[in-house]
Parts: sequence; structure tokens; C-alpha cells
Amino acid sequence: YKDGTLAAATADIAYTLTGLTNGTSYSLAIAALDTTTKLEGAKSDPIAVVPRYLGPWYVAAGSGATAGDTLTDYNVGSSTTPLSNLEVAIFLATKMESAGDTIILQEGTHEGANDRDQDWNNTKSLVIMGDPSLTADKIIINAKGNPASNTGGITRTHFTFDSGEDTTTQIIGLTLQNGYTKERGGGSVYIYNSSVKFKGVIFKNNYTTGDDWSSSGAIFVYNSATVIDSCIFEGNYISLTTNQGANKGAAIAVEWQNSSNKIVTITRSIFKNNYISSKSSAQGGAISVNNHASRIENCLFYGNTITSAVGNTSSESSRGGAIYINNPNYWDSNVNQYKSLDSYIINNTIVNNHVKTNVSGSYLTGAALYVEGWDPFNVYVFNNIIWNNKRETTDLQYTDQVYFSLGDDSRIKLDYNNIQQYSNYQKAKDFGDYTIDLAPGFTDSTNGDYTLADASFMIGAGTASYEGKSAPTVDFKGTSRPNPSGSPPDLGAYENSLSKSPYPNQVQNLTAEGGGTAGSVKLTWDANAATDSVSHYVVYKHTASFEVSATYKVDTTSSLTYTITGLNNTTRYYFRVSAVNEKGYEGNASAPQDITPIYTGPVWWVSTSGSDTNEGSNTQSLLTLTKAITKATNGDTIMIKPGLYSGISNRNLDLDGKNLVITSQYSSTADSVTIDANSSGRHFTFDNNNIDSTTQIIGLTLKNGSAQNISDNQGGGSVYIREGSPRFKYVKFYGNQSGDNGEYTAVGGAVKILGGGTIKFSNCEFRNNKALYRGGAIYIDVWSSNSSTVTTFENCTIVDNRVESAKMSGNWLSDPRGGGVFVGQPGYLTFTDCKIDSNKASFTQVQGFNEQYHGEGGGVYLNDYDNRQTGFVTFSRTTFRWNSAESSVSDAIGGGIYVRVQTKLENCLIYGNVTKAGPNYVGRGAGLYVAMWNRWASQDPLEFRLINSTVVNNVSSDKQDMGSGPGLYIDGRNQTIIMFNNILWGNRDGNGNITNTHWNPTDPPTLLTSNNSLQDGLNQ
Repeated sequence: YKDGTLAAATADIAYTLTGLTNGTSYSLAIAALDTTTKLEGAKSDPIAVVPRYLGPWYVAAGSGATAGDTLTDYNVGSSTTPLSNLEVAIFLATKMESAGDTIILQEGTHEGANDRDQDWNNTKSLVIMGDPSLTADKIIINAKGNPASNTGGITRTHFTFDSGEDTTTQIIGLTLQNGYTKERGGGSVYIYNSSVKFKGVIFKNNYTTGDDWSSSGAIFVYNSATVIDSCIFEGNYISLTTNQGANKGAAIAVEWQNSSNKIVTITRSIFKNNYISSKSSAQGGAISVNNHASRIENCLFYGNTITSAVGNTSSESSRGGAIYINNPNYWDSNVNQYKSLDSYIINNTIVNNHVKTNVSGSYLTGAALYVEGWDPFNVYVFNNIIWNNKRETTDLQYTDQVYFSLGDDSRIKLDYNNIQQYSNYQKAKDFGDYTIDLAPGFTDSTNGDYTLADASFMIGAGTASYEGKSAPTVDFKGTSRPNPSGSPPDLGAYENSLSKSPYPNQVQNLTAEGGGTAGSVKLTWDANAATDSVSHYVVYKHTASFEVSATYKVDTTSSLTYTITGLNNTTRYYFRVSAVNEKGYEGNASAPQDITPIYTGPVWWVSTSGSDTNEGSNTQSLLTLTKAITKATNGDTIMIKPGLYSGISNRNLDLDGKNLVITSQYSSTADSVTIDANSSGRHFTFDNNNIDSTTQIIGLTLKNGSAQNISDNQGGGSVYIREGSPRFKYVKFYGNQSGDNGEYTAVGGAVKILGGGTIKFSNCEFRNNKALYRGGAIYIDVWSSNSSTVTTFENCTIVDNRVESAKMSGNWLSDPRGGGVFVGQPGYLTFTDCKIDSNKASFTQVQGFNEQYHGEGGGVYLNDYDNRQTGFVTFSRTTFRWNSAESSVSDAIGGGIYVRVQTKLENCLIYGNVTKAGPNYVGRGAGLYVAMWNRWASQDPLEFRLINSTVVNNVSSDKQDMGSGPGLYIDGRNQTIIMFNNILWGNRDGNGNITNTHWNPTDPPTLLTSNNSLQDGLNQ
């Protein structure tokens, strides 16, 4: 009965009477009713009741009621008479009898001193929430951070839970902003040996200066089963300016579990733009977990950053741009050892996070995830998208996005993830058989939409369970996972409604390079798999990084290459290519490739009117060969326009292992382009075995080269070849000379060959080159390590070259040899259709010195350093004319050719060659001098073959020895001379007597002759 009037009936012994007016006094009594007889008993003594509002407790943003107002206003705490601050609401909720356990904050910013730093010591489990009709961003608790006047280190956080709370204590649907601490705990929330549930909470711009190691930007958790569900962490940070203090977990730091029955769960939450700035090292741009179990699932991480060594001069480490996990285990004091715990990272999207440093040489890795530890634990990582997380380094910026460093008992299980460039990681094999590396195909990542577009190949790429651990059954939005039911789940935080994408795969391995002409770029890419049923590809271009749209479309093509022309050489362009299948679905575009379309060959032009700041095209030629070689890549051509080229950048050229064609514009003649080394260096050096026969020097005059004062202390005034297989065509070697500072430099006036592969000279001319020791034009000395070297001269002219020995650098050298060509050890050497003409090897005694040296091999000298070579030096259809061997004070030997190795001459013409010996000395073999003997007991006799050749009108100036053999002089034993189909005629000594041949009768060779025309027979 209410005020004597029947108000209600009930069979229970308790009843809640509603519809009363708070603050009004009511008289209430109860009577019993016999439901059978309908007889009602006497009423109880009445009691007076004044109803009061008892929750849920509403809190206004600003002015409102106080606790004292409850004495006079029985509606205090209601939505119409809200309380003035959070502290009074907590007081009423926990102190008033039968009070409710829910506090609702109304719209607006709650920023008074009594709205922050709340700790009610678990006197009651409370739910503190924002108005459920509003979004969390409309209800803000602003702790106001660390004001400039805060010289005493005031802590301004939001909540402390350190009294054993459990997850019936909940914070829901509001924003916790600008919390700050320099002490232990989080800038917003401190949880110690307690557990709380946060749902739909925004943590924004909370921070710590980290004077205590156990602190974090937003939430610090210690030994807890806290649940964080559907929250947003934005702009929370740690700013550590000392070498010691908090440096882990810009948003959340979880630490030190003390038993096996707890796990921190973080689900369906967003972590964006949180950061650590640390003077020391830094870990966990969003979350750090140390010695604790955790489950992180269906979360989105982007824009989180850690920077180490800020304000430091020493290098430091930055690890875990989004997540850092260390040693998830606990200490079991019963057995005195660490026991394993489990951590899970499942179905998360982790993109665009960074690890940085302010000191070079710092250790940067794990731009998305870093796991380390040495004690027993298990970490499970599957169904995640990990993409575009970056190390701020100069190379390999997107590698090691996931990094782990583990002890023997530590385990990380990874598979069914999409991880960018994971194959570059040294532990790539540990990433599982089903991990992929494909562009994720987000709907609109530029604007923060990381859901999966229908073209994404993340759809259906996951697994419902892995290593016995289950994936979540809903996604970030609460949509059932997998969707549709029975299909494999998707990767990442968001589930698409499709079971598989109908689109073709993303185009792979797009490359961009110069298109061969100014203002052009050539694109190439890999073909999609046949199962994609590609009908064509679409090419896109823009001047900045972009998402594909019709605005940027260039063209379609069925090819795997496309050249774009008409570009500006000073503009950076970005390119992407996508595939379209036969159903018209266009797949994700390739990863972008950017390039400035500077000229990239393959033909590099050089002109006397060019500039080395030009691009190198025909219309913008370069000025020097050095610049052209630098710009060229393997297989390119350097095209030289007519003119004279000299100076330091046109000599001492080294191709640096590149195979290039260096040619004049008019390649069939050497007359249009001259490279003048000005006697200050040689033209080319080849000492790299990467040089093969595609390397060619064509149509050049190489003039005034000098081997003097070159650092390698070798000869070869124009060209030095130690390795490689270069080819020379239509090259004129003119006026080059060796050095003069020793036997290694004073050789090869034009060319020195010490080894190589297959070296060839064709249609070349060697004229007026000079050496001071051996090989006026050409010096060849291929030792045993390079004995397979093949050197060929075809249709070459070797004319007017000379060796003129003199006193050099304080030392006399021995007999000058090989006015045209000197061969020490030949390898495999052939001359075909060549002309060896007017070359000279001479020695002239200098007044005041008594050295007496021969002149040997006026045209060619073939030596016998090691005459065990298997083949013959071969001269075919070659002319030896007007060559001379001379000495003013000693013998002169072999005017045309001096032979000491196995040699074959066929179809050769040898005429007009001379020897000029000093007074009382002998000139031998004006045409040919053959003096071979076997140096090795196991070797068969050496052979000299003269076949179908003409040896005529060679002259020895010797007047003392009538047997000097001006045509053919044979000297030495244990050699076989084979001669047939030859003419030896008109060869004369110094007295004009015909004496074509000579050999030593006391030590005769083996002579095998037939069908020769010998004017005076074979003379002894």
C-alpha cells in the first residue's frame, strides 16, 4: 500500500515500487492476502520512504551537482541532474548503500582536477563509460598533461588499478587524453597485479618522460589478465632524454607475469602514430610485452615510429616498429626455473611503421615485429599482413620487417602471413611454406581504409588454425570469420565477403630503365600465371606516388614490355602495371617503380663539341671517353663522332669489367677519330677476365701513347692486355712508345699482351711505334698460367716500327729484338694476310760506353723461353719486306724473322730484308734466321716449316763471312727443317754473292726438303 492505497500485489517477499517521485515522502505498508479465501490480514505498521536516485551515475562535462547536494536534491546523479566530476560519481557509486556500479560521462570534455588520477582501491567493481548514444570521441577526459609550470613533476594520469581488480571493472566508450607521468605507470592508466577491461576507448596523446623503467605512453600493465577490445591508441608517446628510463611500448607496455593463468588480450583495436623518442635504445612503437603472455589479434597498426639515440653521439638500437615481444615466460619459484608462456599475433594488419635513429651505425630491425628471448617460450604468428614497414637506412629498407633472435628453448611459429620481402631475410626458411609476398590490395590505404578490396589476394590466404591454435572467429568489425563459412579465412584484421578473389594476381617484378632515347623509359615485367587468364596489361604513370585510376592510365598492351616516350628528362616519374583477365577484372597494380628518364643508352655518343654534363644521346653527346665508359653498362656501345680527342679523360681507359663496343661513327676506317694520349699515358688497359669477345675497339687512331710513368710499371704504350678477350678492328696504332725505366716497361711500343682469352686484331695498322728493348709495335709473352691464350692478327699492317736500344735509367738492356713484333712465349699465335714492312731492331753504341749487343729480328722475333708449346706460331699469306736487324758493334741476326720456337710459314713472301752488322761482325739470315734446340730431354725435335713461300732479294751487309745465309740461316741442333714448294732466289751477302742458305755442317739439323727452287742449292 502506498499512502493507504493499494499500489501492487506480488507473491514474492520483495517488490520494487516504481513511478515514484524522487524527494517525495511516501507511506508504505504491506498486508497478506489468502488467495483461497480472499481474506486480507491486517496491514503492517507503515514506514515513511523518500526515494532517491541511485544510478547509473551521470557526470556532466563542467558544472554539476556535488555529493553534498544529495542532502537536498534526491535526483542528484541522474541524467537531468548530473554530477560535476568523476570523483564524486565514484564516491557515490562506492559509498552509498545499494548504489549502482555504472558511471556514465556525458558529452563534452571532462578536465577538472577531480576528473583525473582516479583510484578507488577496488572498493567496488565499477563500469565507467561514455554516453552509449554517442561515439567515444565525443566524451573526453583530458588530464591536461604536464603543464609548463610543473616544476615539481606532477603526475596527471587517468586511472590506477593496483588493488586486485578483475575484468568486471570496465572502462567503455570514451576518450582518455593528455595523460602524463614521469613515475611508474602509464601516461593514462597504471595496472598492477590487477585486470581491467577497456572497450571502445580512445587513448590519445598520453605520454611519459620515462624516469621510471616501468612506464609507457598510455597503459602500463603488470601481471594481469587485462582485456583491451575495440580501442584506438593514437599519438601516445615516450620522450626519454636520459640514458636510463622507459623506452618500451609507446602505447602499451606489459610486464612480468608471475603465474601461468593470465594473459593480456588486445583485440580489434587500432594503433596509429604512436612513437618513442629515446636517447638510449627503443622498443615497441605501439606495444611492448616483456615476460608475459599476450594475445594480439584483429588489430590494425600503422604510422608507429621508434627513434633511438636522440641527442646522443653513441649508436643505439631501434627494434619493433609496431610490436616488441621479449621472453614470454615466468619464474616458477617452486622449481627455480623459467616456465614457458604463449604469445599470439593473429590476423593483424601491420603497415607503414618505422624504426629510426639519430646516429648512423645504430642497429635497426624488426620494423613491424621484433621477438627475442633466451628462455623457454612460444610465439605464434599467423594470418597477418605485414607490409611497408621501414628501416630508415640507405639500403634494404623493407627487409627484416619481422625479426627474431632466439635461444635454444625459444620458439616462434610463423606461417600463413603476407610479409614484404621476407625472402631477403637470412631466416626466410623459418617463415613457413604458405607465407606470401604480395601487395595487400587494400581498399584505400591512402585514406586509412585497410579493408581488403575484392582484388586482394589476401582473401582466403589464411588458416582457421595453426599449430593447434585457433584464429579468431570474428574480424575487426565483428563480422563472422571466415566469411563465407567453410572457406579459408582472410589475412589481416578485416574479412572480405568473398572466399577467393576473382581478379588476376598482382603484376610482379616491374622494372624501369632508360628507353634508349632521350625522354623515354622502358618498362618490363613478369608474365602472370596462366591461371590468371590475362587478356592484357594496363600501364599507369604519374609524377608522384599514386593509387591507380583512369587519370593516370597511359595505355594497354599484351606484351611484357612497354616504352613510354615524350617524357621530361628532369622529372621523376612513377609507373605501375596491372593485369586484366578475360572477365574484365583488373588486378592489383604492381609495386611502383620510379625513375627520371635520363638517357641510359645503349649507345653513348661522344663528340668534341659535347659536354660531360650532357645525357650522352646523339643530340646531347658527352665530351670524354671516361664519362662515356662510366655511364655505359655491360653490352653498350660508345659511338665517337669525328675529331681529335685528348686530355686526361681520354687516356688510361679501363672498362672496369664491362663488355663495350667503342667505335668511331664511321667504323670501317681509322681516319675520322684520333685519340691522342699526348705521351702522358696509354690508351687502354685490359686486366679483367670478365672482358669477352663482345668487347671491341673499332675505327680509331690511337696516337702518342706512352707506357712511361704508368703505375703498373708495364709496357704497352697504347694497349696493355693481361686478361680478357678484346677485339680490335680498323684501328691504327701510330707514334706510340714504351717506357724507358726497365725491361718490363721498355717493351711493346703499341701493344703488350701477357695473357687473356681470345684476342684478335683485324684490319689494323701499327705504324711508327717504338720500344727501347723489345717489340717495337707488339710484345707478346704468354706464360704457362695463360698458355691457352689465342692471339690472331688478320689483314694487319705492321710498318715502320722499331726497337732502338740505348742506355735507360742507368742500365743497359740486352740485344734489341723484334722491330715489329716480339714474342716471348706465344700461346696460340697466328698471322694471316698481314704485311710486316720496314721495321727495324738496331743497337748503336753510345760514345763512352763499351756495351756490344746484337740487333735481332728486324720484323719479328720469336723467342724460346719455354718451347714446349703444343702448336706452331703460324704465318699465312704474310709479307715480310724491307725489315732490318742492325748493330753498329756486333752481329745482326734475322732481318725479316728470327725463329726460336716451332713455326710454320705458308704462302709467305719474304724479300728485301737486311742485316747490318758492325765491322768485323756477322750478319746472319737477312730473310730468315732459324735457331731452335730442344730444352727438354723428353721433347721431340722442334720443327720449322717453310711451305709454298718465296724468299728473295734479302741482303746481308756482312763482308767477312761468305756463308751468312742471307735467305735462310739455320743454326742449332735437334731441330727438323721441313721445306717444300718454295723459291729461294737472289739472296746476297755484303759482297753481292748469291748465298741463299746456310747451316752448320758440324751440328746439322734434320732437313726434309722437296720441290723447292734454290738458286744455288742448299749451302753449308
